[in-house]
Amino acid sequence: MSSKTNIRVKWTAPAMQEVRAIREEEERKRLRPSRLNDRSFARLLPNRLRNGNKGTFGKALIVAGSRNMAGAAILSARAALSSGCGMVMVLTDECNRVILQTAVPEAILATYDGQVDEEVVQNAMDWATCMLIGPGLSMNDTSKYLVDFVLDMPTSKPIVVDADALNILSEEANTNRLAEKSVIVTPHVGEMGRLVGLPVSEIHSHMIETAEAFSTHHGVTVVLKDAVSVISSPGRRTFENHSGNSGMATAGSGDVLAGLIVGLLAQGMKNPDAAILGAYMHGRAGDFAAEEKTEYCMMASDIIRHFPKVFALAGKRDR
Repeated sequence: MSSKTNIRVKWTAPAMQEVRAIREEEERKRLRPSRLNDRSFARLLPNRLRNGNKGTFGKALIVAGSRNMAGAAILSARAALSSGCGMVMVLTDECNRVILQTAVPEAILATYDGQVDEEVVQNAMDWATCMLIGPGLSMNDTSKYLVDFVLDMPTSKPIVVDADALNILSEEANTNRLAEKSVIVTPHVGEMGRLVGLPVSEIHSHMIETAEAFSTHHGVTVVLKDAVSVISSPGRRTFENHSGNSGMATAGSGDVLAGLIVGLLAQGMKNPDAAILGAYMHGRAGDFAAEEKTEYCMMASDIIRHFPKVFALAGKRDR
């Protein structure tokens, strides 16, 4: 089947049957999806160089936020900065300048006002080690232009594609451009349903097959988010993430996960490892938050506030 085939054509029976056949063979061999725990996740965690500086630990560009949606940019930036990343730049609408500089003074800011200045975006991309695009971006013409610019620009740098960037891709019915980049996509089941043209019930019933099929056909890492998330990368064993709780089903939780993943990428992690580790640590931070606030009272910012407890589980790891 041609890689140029429209995604809504590819997701007819043959593609799903192919992946299901693979899964059935794996199950016969007892190759169940892997999962991390509090001991094994530490092996993936990046080391901290004793003589490192902020440049050593990477630079993350976050293209996020729009009018009345500054919170998504704030949460993803705070998560990235709290992951061990050296520097974060947020590219956002000029209307978010004051609130972002107040809420996240550690972040560098680049803005656009109405029309996007291509030179500003290009300079930001050149500066960055890796990128995240999508949180709170909205679905307007400016956002669509930004998504097109970032995904069409030749680059080998890792890109996390999240939230409204995924919605824009599904609206355009064109995900083929993802295959040409080093990409992690982080859809929840609704976003994945829109990407592949299947009902949410079908995604729920075939989480592993869906993540593996999308990953295989596009050459990307997939974090398919749900109560139990599935992480799939080409040529790698699939992981299920069982950390986390119902308190994390709250606005902004996905922005925190995306920010954490891009922060880990900035420190030199490979896409599959950053996705697996990010999902686990995000869930464990949510578990610590629930112990303090209960699952009823949690907010997304509480997840970030408990990152230090998750890092502490791994012990001090520097050299």
